[in-house]
Amino acid sequence: MAIKTNTPTATAPRNATRVDPAASVTPSTGSDGRARVIIEAVAPTVPDGPFAAKRSVGETARVEADIFCDGHDAIAAVVRHRKCGSEQWTEVRMAHFDNDRWAAEFDLTAEGACEFVVEAWVDHFATWQRDLRRRAAAGQDLTTEYLIGAALIEHAIGDKPAHADLRQFALRLRKATDPQRSEIALDERLTTLMAQCDPRRFAVQTQTHRIWVDRERARFSSWYELFPRSTGKDERTHGTFRDVIGR
Repeated sequence: MAIKTNTPTATAPRNATRVDPAASVTPSTGSDGRARVIIEAVAPTVPDGPFAAKRSVGETARVEADIFCDGHDAIAAVVRHRKCGSEQWTEVRMAHFDNDRWAAEFDLTAEGACEFVVEAWVDHFATWQRDLRRRAAAGQDLTTEYLIGAALIEHAIGDKPAHADLRQFALRLRKATDPQRSEIALDERLTTLMAQCDPRRFAVQTQTHRIWVDRERARFSSWYELFPRSTGKDERTHGTFRDVIGR
């Protein structure tokens, strides 16, 4: 399956829509019960039926969901979308904005049906970086933490030979004599590379939801009415259909 990744979209709440959580609870499939993330209340959706949500060309589709897990680990989530019939998915990173609510946006550029799914997982590397900051602020010994971080990087690399930069990060974290290990561990490039290489173990995915994209003129409608009796020659005379012909 081809995946094209977009830059994560940091989104502020825009007309947040809440729906019945029971309409979009995600089953933990293929994970032997080890999937810890729950996805609920996906929007936009139409509950209790096979109908698609509707938007129009030129609008931005804002996808929201309640995403949470047991414990205090960090979560990562994406929206994958495509035009129905296409084999290529486009992926947009979701951003947390309120309580358990996450959101991502993508542009609707063509008429017809498109579809999307929400996928989420426990982000072990983000959890490690967050805890490392806290332990560093508390003045704790971080020797073991650096080794854990190196192990997480090596696990993400696996047997892929292309990730030379990640291998260098892991090697430097294992060097006890490197005075810059704290800066290396929180390096922005390392964070970006790990987000791209995350194995997403036990990721949870929603069912596929559809959006029907109408032409721009579908955003509004007009209703024209004509009462023949109002077409008389003066205000005291009722008009007829023959009077309408003259108009």
